[in-house]
Amino acid sequence: MDSVGTMLQSYGLGEKEFRSSLFSGISGQMSGNYDMLNLTQPEIIRTYIAAIYRPRQILSKQILFLHKESLKLLINWNLIVMIWH
Repeated sequence: MDSVGTMLQSYGLGEKEFRSSLFSGISGQMSGNYDMLNLTQPEIIRTYIAAIYRPRQILSKQILFLHKESLKLLINWNLIVMIWH
């Protein structure tokens, strides 16, 4: 089971939550059909996606900041070297 399935299992969803009112008239088991949660429990899917991408966005902003700072240091260092020579 991948991390998505593990996270979704932590909600303890049953047939009622997988089916919701959207599919109340359709026969067959829906429990365990995690693709259906996009329609029946979108808030759970949004929570999961936000949990994954928020740290990545923060990290990418930090890396970009560090890259810009490194470029500034490199430019300043090159200016100092040019002045001294």
